[in-house]
Amino acid sequence: MVVRRQLAWFCLCCVLIHGGALCSVRGDEPAAPPAAADQDQRQQHIESLIGQLGADDYFARQRAQQELAAIGFEAFDALTAAENHEDIEISLRARYLVRLMQVAWVVESDPPEVKSLLDDYESKSEPERVALIQRLAGLEDSDGLAVLCRMVRFEKSLILSKQAAAAIIGQRPTDEEPAARRREQTIRRIVGRASRPAAVWLQNYLTGLANPAAGIEPWEKLVAREERLALDAPQQTRPELVGALRRELAVLLRRSGRAAEADALLLKIVAREPETAATEDLIELLDWLAAQQAFAAIDQAVTRFSERFDDEPLLLYALARVRRAQAKEDLASEAAAKALATNDGRDNGAAAHAEVARQLMQRYWSDFAMAELRRVIELAKPGDRESLLAYYRVGEMLHDQAQNLEAATLLETGAAGADEAAREMGIEPPSQFSKLMRARMHFFYACDLASPNDRPKRVEHLLAALENDPTDADVLIALYREKDLEPALRDSTRDNIAKAADEFRSRIQQEPDNPSPYNQLAWLLANTDGDRNEALRCSQKSLELVRADPDSTGSEASLLDTLGHCYFALGDFENAVKYQSRAVKLDRQSGLMNKALNEFRAALEESSSKKPQP
Repeated sequence: MVVRRQLAWFCLCCVLIHGGALCSVRGDEPAAPPAAADQDQRQQHIESLIGQLGADDYFARQRAQQELAAIGFEAFDALTAAENHEDIEISLRARYLVRLMQVAWVVESDPPEVKSLLDDYESKSEPERVALIQRLAGLEDSDGLAVLCRMVRFEKSLILSKQAAAAIIGQRPTDEEPAARRREQTIRRIVGRASRPAAVWLQNYLTGLANPAAGIEPWEKLVAREERLALDAPQQTRPELVGALRRELAVLLRRSGRAAEADALLLKIVAREPETAATEDLIELLDWLAAQQAFAAIDQAVTRFSERFDDEPLLLYALARVRRAQAKEDLASEAAAKALATNDGRDNGAAAHAEVARQLMQRYWSDFAMAELRRVIELAKPGDRESLLAYYRVGEMLHDQAQNLEAATLLETGAAGADEAAREMGIEPPSQFSKLMRARMHFFYACDLASPNDRPKRVEHLLAALENDPTDADVLIALYREKDLEPALRDSTRDNIAKAADEFRSRIQQEPDNPSPYNQLAWLLANTDGDRNEALRCSQKSLELVRADPDSTGSEASLLDTLGHCYFALGDFENAVKYQSRAVKLDRQSGLMNKALNEFRAALEESSSKKPQP
C-alpha cells in the first residue's frame, strides 16, 4: 500500500507538470438536462469512476481520472463532495480535477455593475470573495442573483458556495409577482437539480417560498445536518451559515402560522450568538429581528449583550432605530440619548464623537450623525480638525434638509474659528479650509434667497462663493441656471465652468483611482451644458472605484445621485429613476435626493404618456 501511494504521488505530479484535460462552462448556460432515468444512470457512473480513483491498479486510477476530466462539469458536484473523501488518493485526484475546471463567472447579459464587481474574481482571497458576495446580494432588481447562483453551483470552495446561497436566502424578495417569478426562474435555471449542499439549500428555499408548511420538515433536516457539520467537520461550515439556516426555518415557521415555535427558535438564535460577535453582526441581527417583528428576541439580545450596549454607541443607535420601528419613540429617544452621552467626559471625547459620526454617516443614519457632530462642535477646540469638519458636515446636512439659513450662519461661525486658529499658528487668514467653508456659506445664503425679487442679492452671494472657491460645482450650476444674467456675467460663468471642468480632468489624471474628481466633473457637466456622455462615463467610473474599495461605501448614495442626474440630462428617464431610487434607498433621509427622484418620476410619467399606445 505504501508503494502504491508513493507511485500515486509521482504520477499525479507528472499529470500536473504535463497538463491534463481542461474543461470550461458558462455558469448560467448548462447543457439541456437528460431525462431523469438517464441522469440517475450518469450519476451512478460518475460515482463509480470516483471510487476507481482510489483503485489499487494505477492504470485504473488514471483511466477513471481521464474519463472524469472528459465528463467535465457534469461531475462537478460529485467531485467537490469527494474532495473530503477519507481515501487520500480519491481526495487528491478529486481536488485536482475540480481545479482543472474553469467557470465563466460573467456572461454578456450581466449588468455592467456586475461585470465590474467580478473583475479578476479568480485572484481574490476568500474574505474578498465573501465581501463581494454581500455586495452582489445588496444590488437592486436582483442584478446580482445570476452570479450568486453560479457561485452556488460552481464555486470550488464549499464554504463560498454556501455563503452565496445564504446571501440569496437572506435577501428580502419582492412581493411583485413578475419579479418573484423571474427570481424563481433564475434560481431554477442555473442551480437546477444540482446535489451539492448549497444547491440543495436553494431547492428547499424555493419549496418554502411556494408552500411554507411543506418547506419546514426538509429545512429542519438541513439545519440539523449543518449543526452536525459544525461539530464533526467545522472546516465545511461556519457559525454564520448555521445561523442563516436557523433564521430561514424561523421565517417558515412564522409564515406557516406556527408563531410560538418561531418565537422559541428566535430566542435560541439570540442565545447562540457568540459572545464575541462583531458589532456589525449584532446590528445586522437587530435589523433582521426587527424585520421579523421579533421584539421579544430583541429584548433578549439587549439583555444578553447589556455590557456591549452600555459601551458601544453604534449598538445603542441601532436599538433606537428598532424602537422607532416599534413606534416606541420614548424608548428610541432614551437609547439615542444614552448613545450620545457614551463618549462624553473622555479625554478624547471630541475625536471619539467624530469617529462615531463617521460610522453613522457610512450607514446613512443622518439624524444620529448630526447629533454626534454637534457634540463635536461643543467639545472640540475651535479651529481643530474635528471641529472644522463637524461644522462643514452639519452645514451640508442642514442644506440637504433645505435649512439653508441655519447652514450658512453655522458655517460662518466655523470659518471664523478656522481663521482664528490660523492666526494662532502664525498664518495670515483666510486659510484654505476657511475659504472652502465661506464658499459653501455664501452658496447656502444664496439658496435661502429663493424669491425672484432676491435675485441681485442671490447672485452677489454666488459670486462671493466663487471668489473663495472657483471650482465649487454647485455654485457654478446655480449661476448657470440664473435667468436674465447680464451677457458679460453669462459669458464669464461659461468660462468658469470650462475652467473648473479642466481642473477636474487634471485631478483625474493626477489621481486616477480617486472617485471624487470623476464625480465632480460628472455633476458639473450633467447639470450645465457640458458633454453628457462624458458626464455619464465619469459617473460610472466613480462608482466603479468606490465599489472596489470596501471603506468607501458611505459615499455611494451621492454617487448614485450623480448617475441619476446624468441619465436625466441624457433624457433617459427610466434609468434616471432607477439609479435615483437606489440612491434614495441607501439614504432615505436625504431631502435633495428624494426631491430629485420625484422630479425624475414626473418626467418619466410625462414622457410615457406621450408615447403612442399600441
